[in-house]
Amino acid sequence: MVTRPIFIPEIEHVGVRVVQSLPFTWHPGFSMVQKKKNVAALHASITQMDANLIPLEISSRSNEQLGIKLSAFNLGVESNGRFFSVESVYQASKVFENGVGPFPELYASNPAEVRNYIKTHETAALKMYQYGNEIWSLNPTRAFYDWIYCRALSKNPSLVDGLRGYNCFSDIAFNPVRAVNCQAYAVALYLSLAKNGVIEEAMSGKDLFIKYHPKDVVELSETNNPRQATSCKKNRVARNQLMLKL
Repeated sequence: MVTRPIFIPEIEHVGVRVVQSLPFTWHPGFSMVQKKKNVAALHASITQMDANLIPLEISSRSNEQLGIKLSAFNLGVESNGRFFSVESVYQASKVFENGVGPFPELYASNPAEVRNYIKTHETAALKMYQYGNEIWSLNPTRAFYDWIYCRALSKNPSLVDGLRGYNCFSDIAFNPVRAVNCQAYAVALYLSLAKNGVIEEAMSGKDLFIKYHPKDVVELSETNNPRQATSCKKNRVARNQLMLKL
């Protein structure tokens, strides 16, 4: 039996409520059939917990085409005949402490290939993100990823319209002990910004987005250097425990 976090947009203020699902049976295996079984089991646990919750899986494992389209690998924007996915832009904007990065030439490349290429540089600690002339620090920890995602979603109004039938979001592969960024969280944040009438203002610039970005992540110095992974795991656990209390 396992649990997974689910993400609910706040309506009365900008924010995302993070709730643990009820325990559900995990179906091991790497096939898409098994992955979709896990999504179905998670969503059954969500509706058992609260019948008013209508979940949508945000990943390629989703049982709904909308959820698949909203995967960070599939969501993006087109410009001059080229497609820039959320995942590719996020990964290619990384700058490491050894002076390597960013990689703007990879923005329009296949996201799986970009991710794998960037992993080869992760022996050095992540220093910051650079997108165009803008520098994004690592704190708040989730802000840059959420901005990239929300920016892409705002340019896909048909997908935004499709979200009206859902009020909570999951990403079956997201494990808060090992990761910070989550596409399901970003969807919930976008909807909270929209429902509170500040989405256009928040998306108009970096400083305004950070102003509205929920302060639900402990601002700890992080690294992706394997040599420092042990201490960072302790930091992530402490951070995630705080997230679940908010």
